[in-house]
Amino acid sequence: PYFKRILIMNIIEEQSNLEKEMRLVGVTKFHKQAQDHIKKGSESTSYFGILMMKNLVLTLAEGVSKHIQEEVNLPGRGKVITPHLAMLESDVASFIALRCLMNGISKSQKLVNVTHQIGQALSDQVRFNYYSTTDKKYFKFLVDKIGKKSASRHYRRYGLLRTASAKLANADEPLWTTVERTQVGQLMLDLIIKTTGLVKLGITRTGKYKTYTLFPTDVCLDWIQKLLKKGESLSPSFLPMVIMPKDWTDSRNGGYITHELPFVKHSFKNKFDERVNLNLKEDQQCVNALQRVKFVVNSPLLDVMLEAWESELVIGDMPDRQKLPLPPSPVSKELKKADMTDVEKERFFLWKKKCPAIYQENIRRSSRILHFMRVLALAKKFIKYEQIYFPYQVDFRGRKYTVSSFLSPQGTEPAKALLTFKDKFPIENKEQADWLAIHGANCAGVDKVSFVERIKWVNDNEEHILKSAELGLDYEWWTKFDDAWLFFAFCLEWRSFKQKGFGYMSSLPIALDGTNNGLQIYSALLRCPIGGKATNLTDEEIPQDIYQDVADVVIRDVTILAEAGDPKAKKWLDSNLINRKLTKRPVMVVPYGGTRFSCMDYVADYLNDCIRKGDSFPIDETETLSEYSNWLTTHVWSAISEVVVSAKECMDWIRDIAKRLSKAGHPLQFRTPTGLLVYQHYRAFKWRQIITTIDGKLLRPVIHEEDGDRIDGRRSINASAPNFVHSLDASALTKTVNACVKEGITSFQMIHDSYGTHCHFTPKLAQILRKEFVDMFENKCLLTEFRNEALKVLPEVPEVPKRGSLDLQKIIKSKYFFC
Repeated sequence: PYFKRILIMNIIEEQSNLEKEMRLVGVTKFHKQAQDHIKKGSESTSYFGILMMKNLVLTLAEGVSKHIQEEVNLPGRGKVITPHLAMLESDVASFIALRCLMNGISKSQKLVNVTHQIGQALSDQVRFNYYSTTDKKYFKFLVDKIGKKSASRHYRRYGLLRTASAKLANADEPLWTTVERTQVGQLMLDLIIKTTGLVKLGITRTGKYKTYTLFPTDVCLDWIQKLLKKGESLSPSFLPMVIMPKDWTDSRNGGYITHELPFVKHSFKNKFDERVNLNLKEDQQCVNALQRVKFVVNSPLLDVMLEAWESELVIGDMPDRQKLPLPPSPVSKELKKADMTDVEKERFFLWKKKCPAIYQENIRRSSRILHFMRVLALAKKFIKYEQIYFPYQVDFRGRKYTVSSFLSPQGTEPAKALLTFKDKFPIENKEQADWLAIHGANCAGVDKVSFVERIKWVNDNEEHILKSAELGLDYEWWTKFDDAWLFFAFCLEWRSFKQKGFGYMSSLPIALDGTNNGLQIYSALLRCPIGGKATNLTDEEIPQDIYQDVADVVIRDVTILAEAGDPKAKKWLDSNLINRKLTKRPVMVVPYGGTRFSCMDYVADYLNDCIRKGDSFPIDETETLSEYSNWLTTHVWSAISEVVVSAKECMDWIRDIAKRLSKAGHPLQFRTPTGLLVYQHYRAFKWRQIITTIDGKLLRPVIHEEDGDRIDGRRSINASAPNFVHSLDASALTKTVNACVKEGITSFQMIHDSYGTHCHFTPKLAQILRKEFVDMFENKCLLTEFRNEALKVLPEVPEVPKRGSLDLQKIIKSKYFFC
C-alpha cells in the first residue's frame, strides 16, 4: 500500500506538471526555466529553449522590448496600443504569441482570427498574473515601471493600467476591447514575421472574396520536423490527462485537476450562467462516463506511421508534403503588362486565373502538415503512459467534445487510429467476431453492401489482411484505402484474433455510424416513410444509400445535357467521377445548414482531390477546373432538392419560427430531451475596418464588435435548424451512453453520430442505441415542444408540419440504422 500511494502521488504530480504546460499556467514554468538557464548560460538546453527554436523566444523578446522603447518617439497609431503590450514581460508575451501562432497555423486560421487569439491570450495572461500575485500590487508595479520608461504625455493620459485594474475586479468583464485585442495581436504578429521568418502572409480566395491568411515558411516546416524527431512538440492549449478527470458536479467543476473550465462552452457571454432551473444531470452523467474511458497509444501502428512519415509517403489522411508547382508563366517576368501584345495579355490572364487555386492548395497542405506533425508528436509524448484520458465539455446544444485537440478519439483518421482502449474484453462468439469483420470492411470502404457480403469480403481477403499486419509498409495492399490507418489498426487486431481464436482479449474500438444522422432525425420527426427508408430507419435486406440516390439523379440530368451536345456535361460523364463520393459531403451538411455555396466548395474539393490521386480530368488551356466544379454544383444542388424533401420542409418551419423570434427581439431557446436548456442568442455586430501594416504590407482587415443586445436575425435564422438537429443527436448519444453504463458497458469512442465500443459489447450497444432513439422520438412530439417554447413569447406560431406514416418501431429491427 505504501508503494501504491507513492505511485499515485507521482502520477498526480505528473498530471499537475502536464497542466502547467498548458495555456496560461505554462508561461510561469517557461519564465522560471528561461531565467535559470540564462543565469547559467545554458539557454539552448532548456526545455522551452528547444521547444521554441532555442533562442527564438529571446530573439522575439528583444524585438518586442526594442519596439516598446523606440515606438513612443515615432508618429502613427502603433503607440496607442503599445501600453497594452508593455503590461507583460517581453519574453512571456513572445512565448504566448508564438504558441498561439502555431496553434492558429495548424488549424489554417485567417489572419484576423490568429491576431485576435494572440491578443486574447495576452489579455488572459495579464489577468492571470494579477490573480496569481499574492501581494495584489502587480498593477502598481507596472504603472511605476512604464512611468519610468517614458515621460510621454500620451502614456500618462491613456491611463490604461489603472483602468484595467478596475476591470479586473469583475471576472466577466473583458480586459481589452475586441479592437484592442486585435491590434495587440497584429502588432505581435508583425514583430514575429520581422524577427523569426516562421510565417508569411498570403491570400486565399473563395469566389470573388479574398482573405488574408498566414501559412508556414519552409523554415518553419523544417523546424517542426526536427522537433518531431526529438520527440518534442509545441503543446496545444489543452492536453490529454494521465489520471482520471474530475467528475463534473456543477457548471464549473470538473475535468482538469488544476485548470477550471466551464461545463458548457458557449459564445453567448454569461447568459448561460444567469439562467436558473438548469438541468445538467443527464448530460453530466454522460460526460463523466466518457471521461473515465482509458485509452493508450497503439504502439505498433505508431511505429509504422512514423516510418511512413519519414519516407514521405501519403497514406490515408496523411498530408502530401510536396508542393504543387505553378504552371510556367507564358511571358517573361521582366515583361511589363503595358508592353504585352493582346495575345500575351490573354495568355497571361489565363495563367493568373489558374495560379490562385494552386497557391490555396499549397497553403492547405502546409496547415495539414503542421496538424499531422502535432498528432504524431503528441502520440510520442503520451505513449509512455499506462493509460490516458480525455476530459470533455458540452457545447450549448449539448454536443460532447474532447477538450484536448489533435490526438483525440474525435480527431482525424490517423489520430483515431493511434488510440485504442486500455481495457480489453474477450471475443467469445461468432456474433462478436462478425462485428470485428464488419468494422474492418467499413474501414476499407466496403460499407454499402450487406453484413454478409462485408464479412465475406474480409474472409476472401484474409491473406492480404494478415500480410498487411505482418509486413506493414512492405506490403502496400492496405495503403490504398481511404481510411488506411483505421484499416491497418483492424489488420493488426484481426491477425491477433486469428492467432488466439475465441477468448482473444480485444481492445480495438468498433464504430457504428449513422446513415446521415441529420436526415434520420428529420425523417423521424416527421415520420417520413420515404426519408426513413432512404436513411435506413426501416429494415431492408441491403443498406440504403441516399448519397448514391442523389448521384443517380445528377447522372440522369447530366446525361440528358450531354446527349444534347453540352461539352461540360460530356466531360463529366467521360470522367466517371459522378458518384456517391461526390455527393456525400453536400448531402451530409444539408440538415446542418448547408448552402449552395458550401456545395460549390465541396464539389471543387472533390475534383481537386480526385486529380491529386491520379484521376484524369483534362481541360483546355483556356479553361479552369473551377468552371467545371461550378457548373456541376448547379446539378448537384438541384438533385439534393429533389431527393431530400421532408427535411427541407421541417427546416423551413424551424427557420420561420426563428425569424419570428428574431423580429420580436427574442433569442431562440428550447429544452432538449435530456433537460438541457438550449439558448441561442446571436448578437448583431458592427463591422469595423482596421488599417494596419504587417510585414511591410498595408492591410485593411475587417473585425466585428457586438452591437449591444440586438439580435442578428440572419445568423439566428440560418443556425436555428442545424442547432436544433445537433441538440437531438447529442441527446440520443447522451441517453445511449447512460443506458450503456447501466448495462455494464463503460468503454466508448463517441463522435456525435458515430458510436464505438469493444466488439465484445457491440451487439448490446447496437440494441441500446436503437431503443433509446425510438423512445426519444415516440414518447414526445419534440416539434410540438419546440413550438410551445416559442409560444411563451410569441402570440402566434405556425402549426407543426403534418406527420407521415413511418412506424418508428421498425428502427428496432433495422440492421443498417447504425452500422
